[in-house]
Amino acid sequence: MGNKLHGMEETDLNEKIKSIIAKIVFVLELICSVAIMVIVHGSKLIPAKYEITMCAVLILVLIAVTYFTMIGKNKILYWVFLILSVLMSIMMVLAGIGISKAKNTMEEITKATEDTTEISVYVYDADQAQTISDAAQYTFGILENLDSENTQKAISEIEDNLNASIETVAYPGVAELADAMIDNKVQAIILNESYLDMIAELSDLQTEQTGSTETEESEDFHDYAEFVKSLRKISGYSVATEEEPQADDTSLEDNGTFVMYISGIDTYGSTSKRSRSDVNILAVVNTNTKKILLVSTPRDYYVPLSISNGVKDKLTHAGIYGIQCSQDTLGMLYGIDVDYYFRLNFSGFQKIIDSLGGITVNSDYTFDTGTYHFVQGDNYLNGEQALAFARERHAFATGDRQRGEDQMKVIKAVFDKATSSAVLANYTEMLASLQGTFETSMSYDTLAKIVRQQLDQGTGWDIETYSVNGTGQSSYTYSISNMKVYVMVPDQSTVETAKEKIQAVLDGK
Repeated sequence: MGNKLHGMEETDLNEKIKSIIAKIVFVLELICSVAIMVIVHGSKLIPAKYEITMCAVLILVLIAVTYFTMIGKNKILYWVFLILSVLMSIMMVLAGIGISKAKNTMEEITKATEDTTEISVYVYDADQAQTISDAAQYTFGILENLDSENTQKAISEIEDNLNASIETVAYPGVAELADAMIDNKVQAIILNESYLDMIAELSDLQTEQTGSTETEESEDFHDYAEFVKSLRKISGYSVATEEEPQADDTSLEDNGTFVMYISGIDTYGSTSKRSRSDVNILAVVNTNTKKILLVSTPRDYYVPLSISNGVKDKLTHAGIYGIQCSQDTLGMLYGIDVDYYFRLNFSGFQKIIDSLGGITVNSDYTFDTGTYHFVQGDNYLNGEQALAFARERHAFATGDRQRGEDQMKVIKAVFDKATSSAVLANYTEMLASLQGTFETSMSYDTLAKIVRQQLDQGTGWDIETYSVNGTGQSSYTYSISNMKVYVMVPDQSTVETAKEKIQAVLDGK
C-alpha cells in the first residue's frame, strides 16, 4: 500500500513539474511572440498581409501549445509541442535580431549626413615645417573665389590655434596657386584636398596645348603632377555641413514616382567626403508601373553648375562643391526636380556586390583593364571585378560614354540580384552587412515603404537605360578658368530624348 501511495505521489510530482515547465515555456513563447510582432510592426518593412498571417500563426501555435502541454493528456504530444514551442521561441529571437539589424542599417543610411570638405595646409616635402606652428610666419597661398567660404573657415581655425594672424595671398585659379608656390612666392598653400587632382591634371592639359613634353623648352611649363607629388600635408581641417533626410516626396505618395541621383565618388573610405563624382546616373522610378529609367551623363559633360552663375564646368567637378550641387546641376540639365541622392564610394560599391554573392553583367565588348579580362557576353563578377569593369573607359572608342553604359549595366545587375527571391529571403542579413557603405537623403519611412511594396508584390522591374552624348573639345571651365581642359559639349538632341523618356516614366507610360 505504501509503495502504491509513493508511486502516486511521484506521479503527481512529475505532473506538477511538467505543468511548471509547460507554463514557463508558454510564458517565454508569449513574450517572444509579442516582442517579434512589436519589432516587425515597428520596422515598417513587412507588408500588412504578412504581419496578419504571422500574428494568426503565432496565436494558433500558442493555443496548440497551451492545450497539448497543459490540458491534453497525451505524453508524446506534450513533448512534441514543448520542443516546438522552444524552437519557435529561438527562431523568433533570431528573426527579431535580424529585423532589428536591418532597421538599424536603414536608419543609419537615412539619418542626417555630413557633407565634409577637407581643407589642408601643404608645404614641400623637403620643408622643415612639421606643424602649422612651424609655418606660422609663412606666406600662405589660397584660392580667391573657389571654395572661399570653407577656406576662410579653415583660416579662422588656424589663427585661433596660433592665437595670431597669418599672411595670405589669393590667386584666381588652381594653376596660378600652384605657380605661386613653384615660383617661391608663397611657402605653403591652403587648399581643398579635392583640388589636388585637378592640379595634377594640368600637366597633361598643358602638354596638349603646347605640344611640348620638355620642361626646358618653355619657362612657363610646370610639371604640375610632380608638383602635387612633392607636397606634404602638415595640417588638416574638416568643414562639415549637416544634411537632414529629405521629407517624404508627395509624388511618391500620389503617383508612385521619384527621381534619385546615383553618385559614385572616386575615393575609398568615408562617403561624406566631398570628391569628384565618377558616376552620374539619374534613376527615374515609377513604383506603380514597376518601371525604372537609368539616365547616364558623362563625367566631362560641359554644363553650368548650380553654384557657378551660368559659367560652365565639367559635371564631375560639381562633386567638389557637394552632393547637392551635383544633384541640382543634373536637375537643371534635364528640367526636373531630383528628389533624392544615393551616394557610395569604391569600397561601398565593392561591398554591396560581394554581399549579393556577385553579379552577372553582359559586356558589349571583349576588353582588358590591365588586371582583369572581360569577354563579350555574360561575365560573373565579384565586387573588385565589377568596379574595374565599371571604371574602364580607355579600352573603348567612345570612352566615357561606354563607361556610362557599363555602369548602368552593373546597376541593373545589382538591382536584378537584389530583388531576386533568393536574396529577398535573406534581405535583413544582407542589409545588416552593408552598414556604413553608402548613404541616401531618402527618409527611413520612404525607403521602408519601397521595401515593403517590393516584398508585397514580389514582381520584377522593367529597367531601361539611356546615355546622353556629346562632342569633345577644349574649353575654359568654372573650376579651371585660366587653362582650357577637355570637356564634352552636350548633344542637345540626346538631352531632349532623355527628357522625353524621363517624362514618360513619370507619366506612367
